[in-house]
This record gives sequence, C-alpha cells and structure tokens, in this order.
Amino acid sequence: MIMRRFLVIIAIGLVVGDFLPPPSRVASTLSSEEVGKIASAASSPSEDAGKIAMEITVIIPRDDCSGGGSGVIFKKEGNTYSVLTAYHIILKDGTGNCQILTPDGELHQASNRVTVPIADVDLAVLTFESNKNYKLAEWGDSEKATVGKVVYVTGARAPSTSITTRTVVRLKGEIIGIVPQPNQGYALIYDNKTSPGMSGGPVLNEEGRVIGIHGQGDKELGTNNDTGSKLGIPIRFFLKPETAKENQSNPNDANSYFSQGVALAARGNYQAALTNYNQAIQL
Repeated sequence: MIMRRFLVIIAIGLVVGDFLPPPSRVASTLSSEEVGKIASAASSPSEDAGKIAMEITVIIPRDDCSGGGSGVIFKKEGNTYSVLTAYHIILKDGTGNCQILTPDGELHQASNRVTVPIADVDLAVLTFESNKNYKLAEWGDSEKATVGKVVYVTGARAPSTSITTRTVVRLKGEIIGIVPQPNQGYALIYDNKTSPGMSGGPVLNEEGRVIGIHGQGDKELGTNNDTGSKLGIPIRFFLKPETAKENQSNPNDANSYFSQGVALAARGNYQAALTNYNQAIQL
C-alpha cells in the first residue's frame, strides 16, 4: 500500500509537471513512518545478515580444553546459554573447562559437560551461565542450500602476522556441491576462504539464518594439499538426527576407510584412525 502511494505520487508529477518531483516534495506527502518503512525495505538483506552473524558467533579460545575454534549461541534456559560447535576442537585429553568469548568481549567459563548430540557427527554443545541477554541463532532450511546459493561462514581466525588477536570475520561464498554420503556429517561443500580457528562457526544464508556448522578444509587424497573446498554439517542433521543416520557414509572400499582414518586422526582419535587404516590395507 505504501509503495503504491509512492508510485502514484511519482506518476502524477510526471503527468502534471512533466518532471520527476524532488525527493523533498515526495517525502512531504508521506508520513515519517511511511518514509522509514520505504527506506527499510530498500536496505540490503546482507547487511542485516552480517549484523546477525556477528551477534551470534562466539570464540572458543585455545587452552587446556580446546584447540581453539568458534561456535554459535542457539538456546537460553534461565541464565544458561547453549553453544553449538564442532566436536573436533575439543581436546580428547584436555583438562579443565573450555572458555567462551561472547561478542561483547566477556569471557565465560563453560560447564565441564560437553554434549555430543549425534553419534559419528562432528558436533558438540557447550553451555555457560550469564545474566546478560545475548542474541540467539535462528535456524534456516539447509535443504534449500543447493549449488549456487550464497552462504556466509563466520568465525574467528587463528592469530596472524597482521591480525594478532583472534577476530570474528564473515566470509562470503557459495555452495559448490553436496556430498551424498558424508563422513562425520560434512555434506555441504562451499568455496568460502576459511582459515584455522573458524571450525565450529555458523554457515548462514542471505537472511542470516544458520543452515550449517563449518568444520573442514578439503585435502587431496593421500596428500596434505588443500583443494580450496570447505565443508560444513547441515543444520538439519542437528535438528533431526535421524536424517544424519540416513545419510552417513558406510565405508566399503579402501579409499573410504583411508579418508575416515585421516578425519579421525585430525580429531585426535588415533586408535579409531588406526583401525580404519588397517581396514584400508586389508582391502
């Protein structure tokens, strides 16, 4: 209705005065509330999504509990907040509680309980207590994350020569493929230029809704060469665990066992990795 009035005013100006009315004349015929709504409608969705991404992403520092990663705040019960992250950033032989750095710069001590919501899927849930109000993530439809769709990965890179403090960044890219039978849940393939330290951070659509959890950089089989592709776990696996079980890979050849061995070794599960390597040799 507001936009229709706006167009009618412009049309009248063209017919009567044979020119486009100045913005001040157009604006004067509309209420301040209507002008605000038109300006809001013209704003870029990606700007809002970027703000949301920064407000829901947390940093998990490198310490005796974690190798360092990122996470996303998704639930609040009383003063207890829940953070979804990648399980492999939690040290298997770590001591003490993990810490969580929220967007306001406050460092929180996480509970000593680490929940693994789905077996054989690289996800974990941490909790912390706070009486502050933090923004919670909203879930998107990861099944709509098809090839060509724009996605954003948010997380805190490890310190570098110029950026010595871990800083949350939002990186734009697009979905370039879907793994039909993913290992550890990693089904989304995208080309965002992520870095170490961003594992566990959210993958968001253009509306700022979380559609996945980032966690892997792809390597050439049998080498350590980076292919440039990155992988994330669709959020539907977390919301509906039965879908993860339906889609998980069931290795039956040497290459599959070898790939799973590499993934397990990267997570510090060396005994399970050795078992997979032995299976690959036998085949």
